Amino acid sequence: MWKLEITIHLKSHGLSEITNGQQAEGKLDELKDAKGQKIILQTIDKKLKSHIINCTSVKEMYKKLCDLFEGSESRNKSKLLQKFFNYKYNEQTINQLVTGIENLAVRLNNLGHKIDDDLIMSKILTCLPERFKYFATAWESTSNNEKTLINLTNRLFLEETRNSNCEEQIAFKAVNNKKCFKCNKTGHFQSQCKVCNICKRSNHQVKDCRFKNKNKQCSICKKTNHLKQNCFFRTKTNKKENKYTALLTNETAIKNNKLKFIVDSGSTSHMTNNINILSKYEEQQSQISVANNDTILSQGAGTVQGMNCQRLKTLYVPDLAQNLMSINSITNNNGTVLFTQNNVQIYKKGQLILKGEKENGLYYININQENHENTLFLTKEKGTALEWHRRLGHPEKDILEILPNMADGILLEGKKRIEQCEICIKGGG
Repeated sequence: MWKLEITIHLKSHGLSEITNGQQAEGKLDELKDAKGQKIILQTIDKKLKSHIINCTSVKEMYKKLCDLFEGSESRNKSKLLQKFFNYKYNEQTINQLVTGIENLAVRLNNLGHKIDDDLIMSKILTCLPERFKYFATAWESTSNNEKTLINLTNRLFLEETRNSNCEEQIAFKAVNNKKCFKCNKTGHFQSQCKVCNICKRSNHQVKDCRFKNKNKQCSICKKTNHLKQNCFFRTKTNKKENKYTALLTNETAIKNNKLKFIVDSGSTSHMTNNINILSKYEEQQSQISVANNDTILSQGAGTVQGMNCQRLKTLYVPDLAQNLMSINSITNNNGTVLFTQNNVQIYKKGQLILKGEKENGLYYININQENHENTLFLTKEKGTALEWHRRLGHPEKDILEILPNMADGILLEGKKRIEQCEICIKGGG
């Protein structure tokens, strides 16, 4: 390959007499000689330049490099002949097979050993793989005028393309012969089927299906979206039996996991699985995209009392494992979220309004924490005496009148005397 390249370079600069040796060494002028030496030096590796360091002319350089690359003519010719006749198919494409044989033939022709097209075609036919056994028979029946090297290579390329298409069709047919008796689809067997028996989706197994417990009814509230041990009303009943619990003013409620929110950068809205902490609730179903291209259902939205972020909209998602506080929703409402190694802080107009801590790699914020003080109630909104009477579990009128002076956050507007409570009348209170 080097000899071919350098010969073309020299011919393009009018120095072809060097390659065929027709002109004597001393007849080249100094300019042409220097030009030829420059061309040779630019085409060889630095390691080879040491072999031509003593050469004084371009012809000497050319001859020295030819001897170096080709060796003696007789030894190199013998080696190439062995390669040509021992050449075999080795999991190649037809193009690679033909090119390899033709390259050996060209090198032998350059050394003076004539390799004609008939010998090349014969060698190609003997090297064909087993799948071309019928092609050789068909080629023998071809007329002598059409038995050329170009026709042979073109027909071999066409035959290789047909064989490839046939193999793809056979493989596709073999795969499609598989049929699953579970989903009645082809391409796999029943043991390989990924269709869930519960929700009929194909992106998870039965053990991971979120609808797995939907048909199991809770013995407490008779709903099917949770188990008995996770029932909210069971927890609510236990709280009522605790004599140390006083309505919503108990400080232990602050430590309840259901009132903690995970600070989440992936969600677009605040979300909770506890409808009882929402006020101004409105039913409105919507789909929420989660991981693995799955979705969960939001049944409505409201505001979380005590979340001092302008009481932003919070979605009610029963199937949610943990409450989520959306960073995106906070920043869109001119809030700032600051993370440290063990804490998270939320600011509004430069004022700290919420603070949380890092637990097990996640940042949690308690919605009852405002300005580093424990909130006694889940709301600070004003209300009439009747509204506060209902919020606090229908206490007596005299008790309600003195509560604003005993606790922070109870703001009465309008009349401080409550009107008649229909529920208390029906209950005999």
